[in-house]
Amino acid sequence: MLEIAEEVSDPRIKLDAIRVANECYKIIMDLCSNASVVEQALKFVQQKTEQLDKIQTIKMLDERIEASEEERVEEETTANGVF
Repeated sequence: MLEIAEEVSDPRIKLDAIRVANECYKIIMDLCSNASVVEQALKFVQQKTEQLDKIQTIKMLDERIEASEEERVEEETTANGVF
C-alpha cells in the first residue's frame, strides 16, 4: 500500500493508499494485542472440557460400581434361596 502511495502523483490516490495502509496496521495491531486474550480463552475452554470429561468418566464408573453391587446382591439373594 505504501508503495502505491510513493509511486502515484495524484494526492487523492496517495491519501487513500496511506489510509488503507493505516487501517491494515490498526487491524494487525488489534490482532496482535488480542492474541493473548484468545489464547487464554482457548486454554479455559480446554480445561473445562477436560474437567467435563473427568466428571463423565467418574459418573460412568459410579454407574458400573452400582450395577456390579446390585448384581452381587442379587447373586447372594439367589444363592441363599430367597427370591
